[in-house]
Amino acid sequence: MNLQNIDFEDPFTKFIFDHDMCIPLGQIMFFVVVISVCLLLKKHSLGLMTAYLFVFYCGFISQNEQFVSVLGENSKGMFFYVFSGLFMAVMLLVGFFQNTKLEKAIKSKMEPAPKKPMFRMAEPLDDPKTN
Repeated sequence: MNLQNIDFEDPFTKFIFDHDMCIPLGQIMFFVVVISVCLLLKKHSLGLMTAYLFVFYCGFISQNEQFVSVLGENSKGMFFYVFSGLFMAVMLLVGFFQNTKLEKAIKSKMEPAPKKPMFRMAEPLDDPKTN
């Protein structure tokens, strides 16, 4: 698909291809630090939730004035975007808490393997001093 053949008469398409969105460097650094801490602590679900909420914030909340100025007061689209974003965040939270309960249940049912000696002798060796 060639981008030069796209009709840019639609205001949303024109907004996406002609507009530059900016995110402050401080917010990006904060995001990188939080994601790094989540990865170092092996909290992958929390890291995914943080990444999603960061994208949701940067895509909607901080750029809301620009969306409204280009697209007008389109309440249907904004309502759908906010509702779907919050729904996904709630589902992430529910999945996050269910996952920890599942891990605890699995770990409590698992028993450690019995320790076996590394070498097993079929019969004891004779002591040469006793013969």
